[in-house]
Amino acid sequence: MSFNVRYDEVYYDAENTALNNWSNRQRLQVSLLNFHQPDIIGMQEPLVNQVKYFVEHLFNYKWIGVGREDGRTEGEYNPKFYKANKLEVLSSGIFWLSESPDKVSKSWVAGYSRICTWALF
Repeated sequence: MSFNVRYDEVYYDAENTALNNWSNRQRLQVSLLNFHQPDIIGMQEPLVNQVKYFVEHLFNYKWIGVGREDGRTEGEYNPKFYKANKLEVLSSGIFWLSESPDKVSKSWVAGYSRICTWALF
């Protein structure tokens, strides 16, 4: 399943009270994922606090991924969650969509750095 989480607006703007804030979406998103229980979930745009929420609330999943801004925790992630009782990661990695894919980078007139998280199961 491909799943666009949409980043947490409050993380960037503490005054943001829009109806689509993460606090209004998080339980519904977890319920949807736990209901369908896909073997693999390729997520788009979650920030570290959102990844941590999924880790705590998704049943029987492990995950791989990093934040795109520092290769650790900063910025949006592109994590892969997978059913730990069905799949084993044989190999995995992250690369930046740029002329320097092995390090934190952006190029080709990109407004933001972009990453790809991959895994062989």
